[in-house]
Amino acid sequence: MKIYPLLFLFLSSLASADTQCMQNYFASRVGETLEYRVEIDGIRAKGARAISQSDSGQFTLLQSVSVLLASLEEESHFIVDEQGIVPINYLFEQQGLGARKTTIQFNGATAEVNRKGKTSQLELPQGFQDPLTFILQLQAATSCGESIETLKIPLVKSKGVSEVVFVQGESSVVKSGEKDLVLETWQRVDGDKIEKVGLIPELNNLLYSFEQREGEKINRLQLIDLP
Repeated sequence: MKIYPLLFLFLSSLASADTQCMQNYFASRVGETLEYRVEIDGIRAKGARAISQSDSGQFTLLQSVSVLLASLEEESHFIVDEQGIVPINYLFEQQGLGARKTTIQFNGATAEVNRKGKTSQLELPQGFQDPLTFILQLQAATSCGESIETLKIPLVKSKGVSEVVFVQGESSVVKSGEKDLVLETWQRVDGDKIEKVGLIPELNNLLYSFEQREGEKINRLQLIDLP
């Protein structure tokens, strides 16, 4: 069984966001651990996302999923500047059935990718993000920046760099006890692939849901409990 990392998104242009706002936003999420219901190709599991910060100020985002005879873990280390996240390194590791490991080390304008025991180099565009950090970038960007309706995304993956575009979709409502909360949706359409991300602005742009459809293949996650 092959498990794919859940791909999220990145906002490339954030000139209006200031460093202090970005720093404050990420600091507000430190210590947060969120648990999700996960579905990968019809197989149900549970996953978690957690954010921590070292004494040096470097942030770590960890995402983990356990399913059947395999476990999946993604980890990204990053710092923050006036535009948001600057990735330092990224790890994707699947243990158990279908074991594999990929690392990406970011160094200035280049990245070193180690995948299946082979090393390659990638040139990095300005404002790049890795497959894990982009959702935090979106959350911070919509908190610190001006109103945004379209997102251009330079996404660095093990096989190369691509640019995708997300647009703001229709809002809906989710229940938190007796309170109704607005769920803000962002969507990307690329051929037969559709990705949707749901954020709750009233809860510090909390990641509520993600869905990726490609043909008959569906990957999704949804927050188990609202704060």
